[in-house]
Amino acid sequence: MGCPDENVLALLADGELPTDVRADHARHLDECAACRETVGSLVRLRHDPALAHTVASEPPPPGSAGRTATPATVHSLLPGDVVGRYQLERILGEGGLGVVWAARHVLTRKPVALKFTKFTDPDLTKRFLREARVGGVLRHPAVVEVHDIFESSPNGPLVMVMDLLVGESLDQLLARRGRITVPEALFVLRPVLSALAAAHALGIVHRDIKPANIFLESAHDGTGAVSGRLLDFGLARLTATEGAAAATSVLTRDKAFMGTPHYMAPEQLYGESDIDARADVWAVGVVLYECLSGKKPFEGGSVGQIMRSVSARPLSPLAEVVPDVAPDVAAAVSECLERDRAKRPFDVTLLLAVADRWLGVV
Repeated sequence: MGCPDENVLALLADGELPTDVRADHARHLDECAACRETVGSLVRLRHDPALAHTVASEPPPPGSAGRTATPATVHSLLPGDVVGRYQLERILGEGGLGVVWAARHVLTRKPVALKFTKFTDPDLTKRFLREARVGGVLRHPAVVEVHDIFESSPNGPLVMVMDLLVGESLDQLLARRGRITVPEALFVLRPVLSALAAAHALGIVHRDIKPANIFLESAHDGTGAVSGRLLDFGLARLTATEGAAAATSVLTRDKAFMGTPHYMAPEQLYGESDIDARADVWAVGVVLYECLSGKKPFEGGSVGQIMRSVSARPLSPLAEVVPDVAPDVAAAVSECLERDRAKRPFDVTLLLAVADRWLGVV
């Protein structure tokens, strides 16, 4: 017989298979080291001595032992804990709304990223579900795939299962280097622009484009090459009917901006309901300006100061801040940062064309 699938192995580890079926699989375990190791891992995770004799001869895989966690909050989690069918390894990052862990599936040992909500909240639940919905609709190589979403325990944090990426975010790169060259910036942003074009074609507006949500994934072939990936569609607007909700969701229950004001288009900052793809065009313009100059085009120490800067302060043209920048790139950035969205490009086609010319994409 062939190897049982992971669900059968899980039932075997839980002692839930019928006796006759269990006997057949027990004979398979005698002959298959890989399946013995998998079931052994599950037995140790569940602390079930009834099955221990079938796998006692196999050493545990690294990091296989752990407690089954039913966390009330994300801060009670520890490396080695098992949440659902995933064993936690290490924290990858933490923000105001959530914590991301590196983890592995307890059966396949496939590495994944688990994103936990920090608290139970209806708005945050909607944001998580929105991100999962986008992942189900928008399939693109530069969009991080959401594999599953589940409740870690009754009334506990929600968990999103995603691809585990290796590399760094664009904001980490900029913090380290200050600014990058035109070819570097367009190489990183080109796949992100392609993903946005696909999203906009489906009526999806990201609404939270910023360097922290652009990940530079390292190639798995050891070449050192990177590819831009677009993260966090949690604020995405999926349909025109979500306009009113989109406007109110800019503010959290504590009246703090959900999103990053430095990258918000004027219409988004002021809570207009009919946000469209031009808000993303603005944000990409801000990101490209920052990549090439090392500065944000609109500064401010508070939301109010940023709003005044965006609405009234003259923009220092990129060509003046970076005199050697290519004219076509400077012109494209200026068009993206038009305060009047009627004068702004309706989508990312212009930026894609500029990137393709520079990168020689046919």
